[in-house]
Amino acid sequence: MALIKCPECGKEFSNRAAACPNCGCPNDFVNCTPNNQSTDNTSFENDTSKTKKLSMPDVKNYKKEKGAKLPLKSLVLWGLSIFMALTAILFVSDSVLTFIFALPAAIICNPLFLKKFHIKRVISISAFIVLFLLTANFVPTTVEQKQQSASIKETESKIHEIESESILFTETESTPISESSSDVTSEMQTIVSTDISETETETIVKSAEDTFVDSLTQNPFVTVEAAKEAYSILTQDLGFEDISVENDGNGTTLFKVNADGYTLKLTVSDKPYMIICGDYNLYQNATINYTKQDLENRNVGDNAANYYVMAKEAVSSTLTNPSSAVFSSLENCQIARNGEYVVVKGYVDAANSFNAQIRNDFLVELKIIDLSSYSYEVVYLNIGGESTGTYVDIK
Repeated sequence: MALIKCPECGKEFSNRAAACPNCGCPNDFVNCTPNNQSTDNTSFENDTSKTKKLSMPDVKNYKKEKGAKLPLKSLVLWGLSIFMALTAILFVSDSVLTFIFALPAAIICNPLFLKKFHIKRVISISAFIVLFLLTANFVPTTVEQKQQSASIKETESKIHEIESESILFTETESTPISESSSDVTSEMQTIVSTDISETETETIVKSAEDTFVDSLTQNPFVTVEAAKEAYSILTQDLGFEDISVENDGNGTTLFKVNADGYTLKLTVSDKPYMIICGDYNLYQNATINYTKQDLENRNVGDNAANYYVMAKEAVSSTLTNPSSAVFSSLENCQIARNGEYVVVKGYVDAANSFNAQIRNDFLVELKIIDLSSYSYEVVYLNIGGESTGTYVDIK
């Protein structure tokens, strides 16, 4: 007796067994010995006259033992086969391609098919995976196509109903005076288009002003005339373009207004009284003091650090011992600008001629020639009360 390897499950079993006891795969050949012959290996090898020829087992009449369990691999293949068969049944009416892919997969994965034709399990599982992926790709497309076709049919039916109603209405209301009806229709279209164009023009012209006036007049203390006058002052006299009200006054007549990026404070009730931007009183008692252009000329912006460096350089050039100078920080300096003139005010600690560290306040006025190359001219310089040059008022 010898052990052979099962070609199906890989387990070893006797070469005299009719089938593998693990998976039930039939043995292709069986060594048969006489009933009374000894099974001893030594006597069997020595007495060759008593050995019979190999004969094929009766595979058709082979039955598994009662109570034997199916292997896990067979159960998996049965499950895959049943799943694909159900898929084919479910989608046979929806998608022919899904049915065509699912049905062969159900057949290929069936253990009976594998046992009969001896197809490798790897090939069958690979085929199942490929076919399942193709099926999964076709199923959503089929559902979407059904939904689209249903929506198209519904739309077509509605269009058909509308057309039938319009035909009935035309037959009922038709008159022999076709020329006059066409003239009336053209006149109506002209009137409607004219009204629409005029409405759009009025909306474009009134949009900004009306929005501003409506925002102010939500406060009961503000009149419509005063709101319109305030809008006229802001746009025509001060030169602002994009204006919006950010609050309703909170029960007072003081409003916060955003004008081209500047934050303004507007006081208005029966008439505009005051418009302020920071430290600048732009408008008060019917008098224009500063405009938007004046604010832009006085805006330091992101150039404060550049002006600070220029001022330090101008002050250091007049000190007895510049290397000992310690200037106030940028945050502790005051910087003002009007056009090309810039004023910087701060303090400096520096050693005097007796090598004593003395603090002096300074005020330097510069005329900026080219900011990118730090080119400037010192117009006025005052350190500790000693001044040179002529100060130009930038207010």
